[in-house]
Amino acid sequence: MHRGLVVMVSIVGLAAACGGPQPAPGPAPAVLPDAAVAVATRDAAVTDASPPEIDAPQPPPDAPPVAIPSGRPVVKGTPVTVLVNEAKTIGGVTVRFAGNNHKHRVGGGAVGMFTFELTRGGKTQEIELRSEAEGFEAELDAHGVLLVFQHVGYGEFRIWLGARRTPKPLDDDACVAAIEQAAAAAGLTVESSRGYGEADGVLYFRTAGWSAACGRYTRRIWFLPRSE
Repeated sequence: MHRGLVVMVSIVGLAAACGGPQPAPGPAPAVLPDAAVAVATRDAAVTDASPPEIDAPQPPPDAPPVAIPSGRPVVKGTPVTVLVNEAKTIGGVTVRFAGNNHKHRVGGGAVGMFTFELTRGGKTQEIELRSEAEGFEAELDAHGVLLVFQHVGYGEFRIWLGARRTPKPLDDDACVAAIEQAAAAAGLTVESSRGYGEADGVLYFRTAGWSAACGRYTRRIWFLPRSE
């Protein structure tokens, strides 16, 4: 049995009426203050990760299409690429990509499972990341250092040093508020019916018309394609 982080997804329904006129459409959402990130368009080879399964109403068949902002804020600095069975050191933490596997779901699809060993100061922490999506991300506290993982392929990840000292993560309310603010700035309707869930330091938020993600540690906000 792996020790370390255990992926858990908690689904919470949140209902709140949103009053007042919506702001005029604007550019893609800005990163919240004090975040160690810079806005940049994601690599074309990476697809934005899909959120956990979240109950949310579906838009009516005659609903007009919603323009979803593209791009994803990325962490400042140059990422380290690590392949399966390879080890790299970043921010004083040695990251070993210990193994990859997958499990087929009943009814189709498969969940990728990726194991890492994080070592610093003689202490080793083992984590396992799981996702059905390509290009998913994780924000992890690794022995007091913030590391941001991005899935590239079955045997490849990019890892950024998010911060040399892991900051305090945003709670659910703060992430939801930040997503709603970014949605309003992008001209999206902030609907009263929505749901959200969490996986590996990222909160995923879904409404009938659009979905978004919030990095709890980096405070990044990005929107997910309609297909996901």
